Formats: sequence, C-alpha cells, structure tokens
Amino acid sequence: MKKILWAIDAFQSDVSLDKTSVELIRNLAKKTECKIEPVYVLSPEQLNLSVEFTPQLIAHYKPAAEKTLKQVLKNTQIPGLIAPQVLVENAPSLTQTAEALNAYALSTGADLIAVGTHAKKGLARMLLGSFAEALLLHSRVPILTINPKTKSKARDNSILFATDGSPSSEEAFKYLLKLAQDLGTKITLYHYIRNPIDPIIQSGAFLLGGGWVPVNTYVRDESAQIEQELQKMVEKAKKEGIKAEILIDSGYEGITEGILNSAAETKAVMIALAAQSGPITATLIGSISRQVVRSAETPVWVIHTEIQKPKAKLKPKKKSTIRLYS
Repeated sequence: MKKILWAIDAFQSDVSLDKTSVELIRNLAKKTECKIEPVYVLSPEQLNLSVEFTPQLIAHYKPAAEKTLKQVLKNTQIPGLIAPQVLVENAPSLTQTAEALNAYALSTGADLIAVGTHAKKGLARMLLGSFAEALLLHSRVPILTINPKTKSKARDNSILFATDGSPSSEEAFKYLLKLAQDLGTKITLYHYIRNPIDPIIQSGAFLLGGGWVPVNTYVRDESAQIEQELQKMVEKAKKEGIKAEILIDSGYEGITEGILNSAAETKAVMIALAAQSGPITATLIGSISRQVVRSAETPVWVIHTEIQKPKAKLKPKKKSTIRLYS
C-alpha cells in the first residue's frame, strides 16, 4: 500500500483521538511504509443540518474543522502522517457524504480508507456514524473499520478471511494477498456451511434434488466440495510466499457468530470479507458485513467487488511478523 485515508470526525463530542485507532494506524504505517492522510468530510449531514451549505456556513465551519484536526493530530506520532484534509459536501445526504470521500480516495490513489465505529446496535447505531456503514455500501476503495472497544490482547499473526467461494470473494482474495504480503501475515480461509434450519432438522433429513438426504451427509458433501475450492486459494497464496490454512464451520450458530467466534479462537489480528455488489447490495451488507463490523473486537477489512483489478504483479517479500496491538 502507498496511501491510507484516515477518516476522522472533527466535530465529535470527544475531540481526542481514539487510542485503538491511533495504534492500529501507526502499526499499519510502520509495516507498509505508506502515507497516512487524515480526512474529514464537512457536510450538513455530519452537522445534523437539514439544508444545503451556503458560502457563509462553509466559511464558518471549514476553518474550525481544519483547526480542530490540526490540534488533535499535533502530538500524534505516526510515520508517514501528512497534513489533514477537509472536504466539503454541500448536500445534506449521508450517501453523498460517503461518496465524496470515496471520490477523493479514488482521485488521490488511496489504497484504503480507515474509519472508526462505535459498534452500536439498534437506534444507537446512528452514532456509528452511520457514515461507516454508508462507506461499506458505496465505497469502491477497500474499507478498514476500527472498533474503539477493541481489546488490546495478544493476537496471532493471521487474518481471518470469510469466503463463500464466489467469484467476488475470489477477486477480493487477490487484494488480500497483497495486504498479507505487506503485513507479513498468514491467512485463515473461513467458510461457513449453512445448515438446513427448519423443522426438517428435527427429523435429521434435508430435501435435496427431490429426495431426502441425511443432514450429516449433506454437510459432509458440502465440506468436501468447498475444501477443494479453498485448496486452490491455498495454492495461490503459497506461490506468493504466504501461508494459508482452511477452516470450515458447520455449526448452527449462524454465519456472523461463526465469523466472530472463529476470529477470537484463531486470535486473528483482522477479519476480511468481500462486500457483494448488485441490486441487493444493501441486503447482503446488512446481513453479514454490517453485523460483523458492529460486533467485531478486531479491525474489519471490507473490499467492494466493483473495483479496479490490481495491475502490479505480486513480488516475494521477506517474511515478518505484525503486531497491531501493544
């Protein structure tokens, strides 16, 4: 990676920077040797205004935002940290605010947008800044969400990649290989087998192809098939000098809980997954990515499938270890 945009809220109630975010950004900067650009999108929506910005409002709020960003970053020691940028979006729209940051990221060649969350649920998630969720839906640049409640504890040198074996997931895996190379981590390929969940379970059988198949047989066959697909990804990683292992989950807890529990059990430094594209994007984001982002105790790396393919060929890199938490 060459550049990371660090989304910061200049007018949050607590103007001090979250220690977890600072620590993570600092370690990413050390490992990747990339530039870190703090960015705030000044918009009516961010200030809870229902009208478009006027030149007078911009003249009042923009200097204040610039001053605040400089103050909170004054004593922040992060390698590659450059001057903060305040963007202006006139429309009182959360979507357009997120798209303004995405457009800036694309125009400046940013490889990643790092944004903090408050991991709220229900109505309280409005403080998430729903801004983070809007980025998940609209950004064509990979997103790294950071939960300020992340516990600083010993973690393994691995990234948990939740994959369904789809083409979009395989595309995201190419970007993950580049990230794992930069960070010197191994990859755990996680796949959750959706067990039949209706009264059929009680009878121990599953209707498949017009006939009843024992649930255990169905799970076994699915496991064998997906393992073959994941093994191909393991071989791709191996060619790039990256260690990868397979973890297939056939529990009944649900995919979100499965991802979170597996990340905890493997002591992963990060969870990675692909955001699906198409007309049902919001539904898919809401059912998986959103829930993981809200509840994860580790950073979550989300890559949208509608992005430009990497041009540079992967180059072998000397192995190293990463520690995102002190």
